[in-house]
Amino acid sequence: TFDDGYESFLNLALPFLLESNIPAIVYVPAYFIGKTNEWDKKFIELNVMNEVQIVQCALQPKITIGSHGLLHRRISSLSE
Repeated sequence: TFDDGYESFLNLALPFLLESNIPAIVYVPAYFIGKTNEWDKKFIELNVMNEVQIVQCALQPKITIGSHGLLHRRISSLSE
């Protein structure tokens, strides 16, 4: 599995996965599609894939796109 739907998945991981015939699931936080990792950019700012890039991944037979929630909130910080 790959967390956060970063562009690096498309550019770095996907070619290797396809070449090696390895299935994967990419979890994308819906609100941040086409934006950056605002939830933790104090470490490093990374681009989240945009809609076209997500579709490119989803068209691959062994790649699944999953939801990483809307806002990438920490479950432990949410009220019941």
